Amino acid sequence: MEPVIRVNDLSTYFYTGAGVLRAVDGVSLHVDPGETVALVGESGCGKTVCSLSIMRLVRPPGRVVGGEVWFEGRNLLDVSERRMRRIRGDKIAMVFQEPSLSFDPVYSVGAQLAETLVQHKKLGRREALRKAVELLKMVEIADAERRAASYPHEFSGGMLQRAMIALAISCEPRLLIADEPTTSLDVTIQAQVLELLSETSQSLGSAVLLITHNFGIVSRYAKRAYVMYAGQVVETGPVHKLYQEPQHPYTADLWASVLDLDRPKKTRVLPSGKGISDLVHEDSKCAYFPLCQHRELECERERPELVAVDSSHHVLCHRVHSGGSVHVKQ
Repeated sequence: MEPVIRVNDLSTYFYTGAGVLRAVDGVSLHVDPGETVALVGESGCGKTVCSLSIMRLVRPPGRVVGGEVWFEGRNLLDVSERRMRRIRGDKIAMVFQEPSLSFDPVYSVGAQLAETLVQHKKLGRREALRKAVELLKMVEIADAERRAASYPHEFSGGMLQRAMIALAISCEPRLLIADEPTTSLDVTIQAQVLELLSETSQSLGSAVLLITHNFGIVSRYAKRAYVMYAGQVVETGPVHKLYQEPQHPYTADLWASVLDLDRPKKTRVLPSGKGISDLVHEDSKCAYFPLCQHRELECERERPELVAVDSSHHVLCHRVHSGGSVHVKQ
């Protein structure tokens, strides 16, 4: 089965006064038709920059410096900007973190949904507005006819995120990238938005790349996951394997941060005090070395490579390279 999208060795650097920041550093991933795949890691690990690189939306001082993004037989990094504008919103759509920044405040929500349909599907204005109302109904916005004429500031945060999903699915994309789709929403609304996203993607048959820092969300909505740290994929595999047998210490730390009411109170959350390593780091060592409780001398001397634990499970760790296992306890 041919993946909907395949990313090979993608690298995006930011050229700053402090040096070259490797925001995305050799990331490879793929998403199959109808599949939901998670890209998970702490804020600052490079998840969002990876998605923006796929969409070719990185702006200076950032620049995609290497790799390939294969979609429908084309490397998106080589196509013209005019062609890329046709693909964005039509074949590949994105749900951004802050919907309030994604809608133009001077146009109604319905008009903005309609504009996408006019541009990509060549609908007439009246037909596009009718379809916009249908989309708002699809994402369960009450009184959709009236709400279509409302402006973004008249929507609540949850409603605006639903409208953002309506905008993303308006052209029935083959790939939907959801970048932290529940940011700034309360817990109840978060669950509703995620269920809506899951249901609509399934009904349309769209593949989903779900970007999140929350492994709890990953365990519920994704089958496979790529764990990112300091611009690199440090572990990838089926979610149940990453949960039951995490091979990278960072993966285990992420799982330990998930609130589990079945754990004793004192061990429910593991407050490690850890953060993302400086992305302006040397190539000569593992990026996680300063924070790793399982580090060895080799970790400081040589940068690890992603190797197979088995056919579906890969990890970036010297201890696995040597034929052993990290055996991280959670």
